[in-house]
Amino acid sequence: MGATRLDHALADGAEPESDAVLALRAGRLASAHTRLVYARSLRRILRAADVPGSLIAAHSSAVRLDRVTRAHRELELLVDRLTAPAPVSARGVALVSLLLGNGAGPLYCPGSRDDLGALAMAAVNALDPVSGW
Repeated sequence: MGATRLDHALADGAEPESDAVLALRAGRLASAHTRLVYARSLRRILRAADVPGSLIAAHSSAVRLDRVTRAHRELELLVDRLTAPAPVSARGVALVSLLLGNGAGPLYCPGSRDDLGALAMAAVNALDPVSGW
């Protein structure tokens, strides 16, 4: 099973303990390294939206910077939560993974009807290990 399928399963509430591969993926997602990688990606995207004509923005041409601008506060909260020293749930990090990796989602696709800010806040809330696992 590929990482994206595992992330979908975790994001949908699958218990990591139900499968060894799922447990391995959950551990990798919740690691400090993965959290930092995702936080850095979000920071780059936020910087691109802050300076539209910059080189960063040019390299982020697929990103819907207008939506990033509207969801700036929520995305900043997501970065803050990912970089906090407190533990997080793998479900929340799986939601971040899907947010960043879904080319048909609101971060990239003009036709997506999903609200980027709402998805970012869902991830923030799901990062809480009490609400996740």
